[in-house]
Amino acid sequence: MKMKSPRLLAAGFLALALVATAAADTLARFNGHWQIDLAKSTPIRPWNEARLDIKADADSAQIVRHLRWGLERKVDDTTNVKTDGHTVTANPVGYWLDTWYTNVYIGGDHQKQVTGEWLDGGRVLKVESRLALEAQQGDHPVHIYEEYRLSPDGNTLTVFALRSTRDQAMTYVFHRISKFDEPAGMVTTASGLRYAITRQGTGPLAKPGQILTVHYTGTLVDGTQFDSSRSRQTPYIFTLGRRQVIPGWDEGFALLHVGDQAVLIVPPELAYGKTARGPIPANSPLKFEVELLEAK
Repeated sequence: MKMKSPRLLAAGFLALALVATAAADTLARFNGHWQIDLAKSTPIRPWNEARLDIKADADSAQIVRHLRWGLERKVDDTTNVKTDGHTVTANPVGYWLDTWYTNVYIGGDHQKQVTGEWLDGGRVLKVESRLALEAQQGDHPVHIYEEYRLSPDGNTLTVFALRSTRDQAMTYVFHRISKFDEPAGMVTTASGLRYAITRQGTGPLAKPGQILTVHYTGTLVDGTQFDSSRSRQTPYIFTLGRRQVIPGWDEGFALLHVGDQAVLIVPPELAYGKTARGPIPANSPLKFEVELLEAK
């Protein structure tokens, strides 16, 4: 038997290492935050917003789905899966998210059994889930098949889904949303507003009905500044709690004392929602660096 030369063996190991590195880079591009494009997707009614947070590597993936309907109704669902193609991972289920069918409840042991596998060199994540729905005749088994396909530029995620509860296949298109640079100590409120005090003031807490004088700078997730009172060198004045500003401001400034400087991360449903407003695209989360100058 003729042995290969050390040089050929080294070249082979190098090629394998390069392939593994390329695959790892591809998998890492799944990671991030994704916002649904409703115009290009199968209707998700009655929900009017859907986001995905994904963390993935060669061995596993976590998919967190956030569904909202207005300000009050929201559901988060987390799926953890081993991506070896055969390990079954159990995930707790509290709510049937496919509300195309009403009055449907989770049955069985309130678990979904999930398997996952990377396809096409890590460009496609296949996820299969099985769970039971409660019915009058007993628990009804449900099978869900999903493929998460990443675009070549890494900025669009298309989810193809087949469900045994539907006759038609579904397609959901998500666009990547960059994450804001956030200071340490960010706090998330029940509404989804995130805030952090970056410099504490010495004045009293702002109260609804007071006239506030503030400075602010607003930016989009890509870093684009869309407005700034500081650039105009003119503070902004409004009455707190009278719906003169976006809901995220009414809530956020009610958390501040006079003299405070803070960062507010406002989700779309607390800003302009599905409505584009000047340089602000529809469904945009917004970041505000604010200072409460006066309350009277």
